[in-house]
Amino acid sequence: MDKKQIRSAVIRKRKEMTPEDISRGTGEILRRLCALPQYLDAEVIYTFVGCKGEVDTSTLILKGLADGKMVAVPRCLGDVMEFFYIGSLDELSPGMMDIPEPVPVPEKQAHEENALMIMPGLAFAPDGGRVGFGGGYYDKFLAAHPDLVKVAVAFSWQIFDSVPTNEFDVPVPVIVTDEEVIYA
Repeated sequence: MDKKQIRSAVIRKRKEMTPEDISRGTGEILRRLCALPQYLDAEVIYTFVGCKGEVDTSTLILKGLADGKMVAVPRCLGDVMEFFYIGSLDELSPGMMDIPEPVPVPEKQAHEENALMIMPGLAFAPDGGRVGFGGGYYDKFLAAHPDLVKVAVAFSWQIFDSVPTNEFDVPVPVIVTDEEVIYA
């Protein structure tokens, strides 16, 4: 399958998921994620804000804050993505494509290069291949910040035997699902 076919299949499956399916899968994913040394050792976490059938990262955000970690979430500024620190979920409001985003306050912009990056995606492969929505926001951000520790979170049905990639796609070394942790 090409990227367009994969995106279509995954978006269709996400629409079929019930809130209970998302909650149950998210719980297993976050249990595995928070036991990883990458999470335990992180002082700073960059994470997406899950919505529309994605892994619900709100619990991760709250746990990270409760664990004393600095948590930053993305905001799209034109064709680039930047991360901004938040202290609670109340600091988010609907942004691009109705995805919850922080207010872009310059003094809250995250600049840590050794942070843990929790990545979203539509589909992944065991070799670390990733298919997103096609905007290239994460690939551009990761190319500019290569030292970030990358971990993706996904439901097990988002894992394909292989996914098409190109030279601009940044692979993900660790993928945490509701069934396993995959090391690429």
